[in-house]
Amino acid sequence: MRLPGPKPPFPNSGEGLYGISYGDAEWVAVGDAGTILTTTVPASRTWDTQASGTSANLRDIVYNGTDLYVVVGVDGVILTSPDARVWTPRISGTSDDLVGIEYDGTGLYVAVGTDGTILSSNDAITWNPRTSPIIQNLRDVAIGKFPQLITFDSQPSQVIIPAGTFLLDPPAAASSGLPVSYASLTNGVCTISGTSVTMVMVGICTIEASQSGDSAYLPAISGTQDIVILKAAQTIDFPTQSPFFQNFVVSGAYALNPAATASSTLAVGCRAVCDPSFSARRRQFSAGRAGFTGGSADSRASFRPE
Repeated sequence: MRLPGPKPPFPNSGEGLYGISYGDAEWVAVGDAGTILTTTVPASRTWDTQASGTSANLRDIVYNGTDLYVVVGVDGVILTSPDARVWTPRISGTSDDLVGIEYDGTGLYVAVGTDGTILSSNDAITWNPRTSPIIQNLRDVAIGKFPQLITFDSQPSQVIIPAGTFLLDPPAAASSGLPVSYASLTNGVCTISGTSVTMVMVGICTIEASQSGDSAYLPAISGTQDIVILKAAQTIDFPTQSPFFQNFVVSGAYALNPAATASSTLAVGCRAVCDPSFSARRRQFSAGRAGFTGGSADSRASFRPE
């Protein structure tokens, strides 16, 4: 008992249909006795019959996504057409039945058939036999891409040198052997060109390694590594003061001579540290490497750069 509803679409053909493809806003079906049918509305009952130029049973069809349909059938039949209207026979070089065809998206067509037959072509015009490991009939073919992995090992920390550079060590590698691309995810801390990293400031530099794939390999899952950019060490030079002694003057002031300097060229701050254990009998105290004479202060002071 048929369920209620409209009748399913059925092409106006008594031949069996075996393959269908979509391309250029049109569906194209192929089948027995050279049947080729086309429609722009597959849900309709309107399919147009196209002249294939053959009475061979057709078994499969593929569209390359831009400008070419390719059909295969029994006795090694191969047909091509740019518009599904005008069909041209091609020499397959085999009399075996061809029952499946696929296109890889980059220019390679592969057809398979009885007795383990495998053919390939880069233009669908010239076909070459491929060695098959079996003699059983092949019914269909699918073309896929290999996966690939990225290896990106940990990186050593670096001491900041403003605008200084260093190389990734070791660099990332893809299992496919394809070149790896890099990007900085922390441009405020570091940038990267090729495998050369430029330091911008202290912090965590995050580098991403990626590989987008090609006609044979899928894109790889990206890998990241954090590189710690450390502060640089510095030293302070605080020479002996000249003059070494200063006369005591209440609320008096004098300049350090020479002043302390830092190897980083950053400004040096100083603070005075007083020592109340100084003996008043000596009636002098030192400041850093400078001494004070005179007065009655019962303490001494030293300056410490900071």
